[in-house]
Amino acid sequence: MIAGGALTGRRWSLIVCSFALHLLPASRLAGTLTQLALCAPELWVITPHKRPDVRPAWGWRLIDEIVVDRVRGRAYQS
Repeated sequence: MIAGGALTGRRWSLIVCSFALHLLPASRLAGTLTQLALCAPELWVITPHKRPDVRPAWGWRLIDEIVVDRVRGRAYQS
């Protein structure tokens, strides 16, 4: 499980979450996003909703957002 540290020590330049992150239970969102911030400097979230609400306290800063046919693409930096 990512929130539990399963990716500790791994590094990527970019993580893309496509139509998945909004399905994560709210109780696991903060831990998962915090761990992902330790693994990569950029995160792209593609979602059919306004969710998830990715917060700066979890290690991510929103840098761009596009909306095409009700699908949102958000770019974050850690």
